[in-house]
Amino acid sequence: MLKDFSPIVIEEKEKTAQYVDYEIDLEIKNVLEGRGIKKFYKYQKEAIEKILANKNVIIMAPTAAGKTECYLIPSINAARKGKRSLLIYPTKALATDQLKRFKEFSIFGIKTEIYDGDTPAHIREKIRNEPPHCLITNFDMLHFILLNNRLWKKFFSSLKYVIIDEAHSYCGIFGCHVANIIERLERITKEYGQELNYILSSATIGNPLEFCRELVGKNDFQVIEAEGCPRGKIIHYIINQPDESIVSTAIKVAKEINKKTIIFGNSHNLVERISYLANKLDFSIQVYRAGLTPEKRREIEKDFAEGRINCIAATSALELGIDIKDADVAILAGFPGSVTKTKQRIGRVGRKNQTSYAIFIAKQSPLDQYYATNPSQYLEGSPENCYASKYNESIRKLQLIAAAKDKPIKSEELQGEDLELIKKATEERYLKEFKGLYFTTKKGTILARTISLRGTNKKIDIIDQQTKKKIGERETSLAIGELYEGAIYLLGGKRYLVQTIDLEKNFAYVREIEEEEDWNIYTQAYKQKELEIIQTLSQQKIDDLLIEYGKIYVQNTVDRYAIKNIYTNQTLAINNLKTPLTYNYYTYGFWLDLANYLELKREELEGLHAFEHITISMMGAISGVDQSEIGGISYPTGRIIYYEGIEGGTGACFPIIRNYKKCVEMALDRLKKCDCIEGCPKCIFSPQCGNDNKYLNKEMAIEIAKKILKIK
Repeated sequence: MLKDFSPIVIEEKEKTAQYVDYEIDLEIKNVLEGRGIKKFYKYQKEAIEKILANKNVIIMAPTAAGKTECYLIPSINAARKGKRSLLIYPTKALATDQLKRFKEFSIFGIKTEIYDGDTPAHIREKIRNEPPHCLITNFDMLHFILLNNRLWKKFFSSLKYVIIDEAHSYCGIFGCHVANIIERLERITKEYGQELNYILSSATIGNPLEFCRELVGKNDFQVIEAEGCPRGKIIHYIINQPDESIVSTAIKVAKEINKKTIIFGNSHNLVERISYLANKLDFSIQVYRAGLTPEKRREIEKDFAEGRINCIAATSALELGIDIKDADVAILAGFPGSVTKTKQRIGRVGRKNQTSYAIFIAKQSPLDQYYATNPSQYLEGSPENCYASKYNESIRKLQLIAAAKDKPIKSEELQGEDLELIKKATEERYLKEFKGLYFTTKKGTILARTISLRGTNKKIDIIDQQTKKKIGERETSLAIGELYEGAIYLLGGKRYLVQTIDLEKNFAYVREIEEEEDWNIYTQAYKQKELEIIQTLSQQKIDDLLIEYGKIYVQNTVDRYAIKNIYTNQTLAINNLKTPLTYNYYTYGFWLDLANYLELKREELEGLHAFEHITISMMGAISGVDQSEIGGISYPTGRIIYYEGIEGGTGACFPIIRNYKKCVEMALDRLKKCDCIEGCPKCIFSPQCGNDNKYLNKEMAIEIAKKILKIK
């Protein structure tokens, strides 16, 4: 199979189940046996016992390994004693899927309800007045529940368990918001005299205790790792196709195999392109991603589970534990950015006894090529770290305003930066102070109700020029690289041409592109950046290399864009923007001065530029950081600055600094194994380079890496 692609083939053998004896309540046992669950894995028993002993736990297990039962059983036990559980899922689809499992216990009088954006108003009121034993929601809705916590007194006064499923998905900017919301939850429930127990379930991550401390604010978590879970045989194929785009390769592979297939892409743009081109070639591929209506997502899930759809192109929205039954094939159209995400995506197959297939199609990028040439690392590499700092300045101020709406903040609750942020919010008239208490003003209440948990609250509305209706929105920091005049923007399976964008008024006008108009091209922005170090906050050494960390001012400018062929990625034209788009912000980063390693000759500075590119490419693999969240720049002085590409920062730099040496080792491996002479997209070229990947020197980058690692 797939002989035309000359793949590397690795066989992962079947794993048999390892069960232990464990007696549970007879009524719960009968319900589970009705679903075919008659035995427990060792880790399930350990998790249930620790939860019942009031321990805070994080359960790390692969997809479909039975994590739900670990917290379902304690939740049902608690419900029978009059205690309540709050179950938080990252997607509405996953919440709906989990509701079915809890509803099976309604025969014992145990009520479970979903309370989210799709819940009708009259049902919401009923739930608030008579809260269920198990309330299923998401962090977006929990934010609003806390704002209106007085309506939830009955629920909060009997809340025992807080269950956070797929906890690894709360990494980065979303995690910053979530950490603040959990702090707000603790603040409200303490008013009702409740001591909460936290149960987190997650894919395997490298720093579970540290991550729990950052996300939940508690130091006493216990880690439980899944053992003894069964799995069918999986045959892995690693395809490295240099002569065509990843889009066309993914379609050809799916077409040849012709089994029940999920194609995973790393962006909504990529999966839309895969579906669009496949349908042009008379091969039906359905798109599954965030941004589709809940009804559409559920329709796709049902049709795929029941066999009416044979192939889906999906983003990470389908990595999570939504029940779509078994897939035969998982195609990874590009490395997902981390070993953890790779395992999540592969976990979608291999659940049946028959052989399944996992196919990794490597892009012409350094990180993809690193794993294509190190296949054992692709399958068995160490899991990445997760991070979630609640002290992003922009987000922290928003969440403090929200906390004041939850319940007025006493001045004695505040110290340090929080006090400064509260004073700033008061000066901006979001808050008012009265007798040592901070209340929200009308302006502050409106802001609290409109906080976006996926960013820092600065958005561009996307408006259809013909209908004048809003059809979407995008973070301003991302919009300058996606919604510039002349850009082709994909949304909901349709292609739009951007007519104009106004960053001051926060809108972009687009028009739908006719079906046959320029259907085989896409656009890509070029960004220029300028950095200024504002403040040094800490220093540390790796051997004799000094790494400094601090606050940074960033100016990003998009001044031109490329038009590219959808099949080959070939650049057809480069157009300049009439009015460049600029986005400025403060963030955090780290820097190192390599002047002691260099004589600062031209070829060495070109090597420094190449070294900066390739180390950034490797950072996702050591930290779980999305590449869009990290930027960098090198200077003629021998300095490199790496920075968090989100306003206010995310905490992403901390795991990178700790693992920087590993990052350099991976960069050196890729540089030495790449078969090019002077550099190429597989090693030192970066699509984000403001210099069009000029002034690069591969050989000097190798020498710089060797000097840092003290290799002769």
